[in-house]
Parts: sequence; C-alpha cells; structure tokens
Amino acid sequence: MRFLEAQPSVPKMANGSVSNERVKQILTNPIYAGIVHVPSWNVAPRLGKHEPLISIETFNEIQDRLKGKARGAVRADVSADFPLRGHICCPSCGNPLTANYSKGRQGAAYPYYLCRQRACDLRGKSYAREKVEGAFEASSFCHSGERAGRTGCCGVPESLEQAGDECRSIAQGD
Repeated sequence: MRFLEAQPSVPKMANGSVSNERVKQILTNPIYAGIVHVPSWNVAPRLGKHEPLISIETFNEIQDRLKGKARGAVRADVSADFPLRGHICCPSCGNPLTANYSKGRQGAAYPYYLCRQRACDLRGKSYAREKVEGAFEASSFCHSGERAGRTGCCGVPESLEQAGDECRSIAQGD
C-alpha cells in the first residue's frame, strides 16, 4: 500500500492513503492486462490497443487467488518434534491437538500433546508424546493426506476414541 500511496497517479482518500477497496478495484480491473471490458456500453471483453502493464496470465492468477479460499499464515514453529500436531484429535471435543514442552521440577523439558479449546472438558489435559505417538503407530490409523475437516483431521479418525479402547487408554494415561 505504501508503494501505491507514493504514486501521484493513484487516486487517494482525503487523508492521502489508499483504501483496501481501491486496491481491490485495481487488482480486479482487466484494463491493466490489456483487456477492454465495459458492460455498461455492451463492450464484450477484448484485447485493447494499449500496452498491458501485466500479462493476462498474471491477471488470471491474481483473480484465482482473490476468489480462492483464504489461507492462514504458515506456522513459524513447525518442527519434527511433534509430527502429529494438528493431525490427531481430542477425545472430548474432536478438535486437533496442539503440542508443547512442559518444564519439570528439575528443569528438564517433557513433550506433550494437549487440547486448548475453551469449551472442551479436557482443555489443558496433557498426553505424553511417547504414549500418543506409540498408540498412533500401534493402531490401524489411515492417513490419506487430505484435509477432511473435523470429520477426519487429515484422514486420521476424528478422535482418539475411534482408534479403539487400547489407544484411548494409552493416550489418557490409564
């Protein structure tokens, strides 16, 4: 936006800034790709005689991205320490578990998976990483690699309960 605000030819608001709406108008205007389209004059989309500022391919990529599903930021703290983070689900609420290290009395760090959902009955309940990953390896989980939402958490059964009583008792430390 600062780049656009520095350009004298870009229309600005009274305070000198460029609004998000103006940026969207610029990104969705086919004139910058050399395409003339004026529905109010019944002019169908066609190549103009002016030199385009961007290629048609770039314009189409921008449109696909604007119309596509919003993507969250990539986690900066993804590590191999917790390979099942986000892929296994809470036995109570069915939401994906997160993971962290807890510090013991002697200062040693212990790895755990846990649920952080506010409405969950097991919120804050820790599951030792070794027990959860051991139960995961010992069970008949099927990982399809596809995000199936809350009904599958990337192909993994919705909750640890669905993996059987053995997995559930190991995960809950029974």
